[in-house]
Amino acid sequence: MANLDLPFRLFADREEPVGDRVLRYFKLNTIKVVIKALQPSELEIIRPYFGKLLDVYSKPVFSSKLAHFLLTRQLNVVKRHEIWIVFAGKPVRFSLREFGLVTGLNCNPIRRWDRVLVKVPPGVTPYWYTLFGGEECVTGEMLLNKLRKPKSLNSELRVKYACLLLVDGLLCRRSFYMKVSREHVEMIRNLDVFLKYPWGRYCFDMTMQCIKSRSPIQLAQATVAIQSFIHALVLVVVEAVPAVLS
Repeated sequence: MANLDLPFRLFADREEPVGDRVLRYFKLNTIKVVIKALQPSELEIIRPYFGKLLDVYSKPVFSSKLAHFLLTRQLNVVKRHEIWIVFAGKPVRFSLREFGLVTGLNCNPIRRWDRVLVKVPPGVTPYWYTLFGGEECVTGEMLLNKLRKPKSLNSELRVKYACLLLVDGLLCRRSFYMKVSREHVEMIRNLDVFLKYPWGRYCFDMTMQCIKSRSPIQLAQATVAIQSFIHALVLVVVEAVPAVLS
């Protein structure tokens, strides 16, 4: 480490704040609910796109303390789309590439014309009413409850509810009471289009923007809230420094 020309740390070595945890809004148990609700044939439909994410549940659980520890070991990096941390004397990068490797999600660029996918076609009833009827809003918890009673749903509903839950209730969650996006519901009218959307890029951008917006003063607090999927950072560090598990 002494010979590496690294940027300055956000906090001096051995002077990092002793925080308590990262407040995250997702629950990895969401993955378990999805796996349990879907039939094997239905899991095979989404596995090419969310397979590695589904496997995350069998890996080490999320540690709020470790996530806070990592965020306070950041280097002062000016690039908007990556951070570097020092862990166990080793610099570890967290960028779109690493995010894609640990989640297996599609991280291709989001094209401008993809906005067309979330618009209701003229003269067509919004797909929201097909999936949720007269419900004014649907939260992640409501989807969880629906999927906990899978036999009351047909196959199409099970798969589409599961996909919406993975995206809005896990990867891109902004609050404890996160509502399912009506735009995402419209997109899932065509399941193939929804599955092939670059959710990895969408989620990474949200996660990184949130990390970058946290000042050293905020990181020094006992608890710091991070939206979206901060667990990916923990997975990257586990891959880079397996000894963290021992």
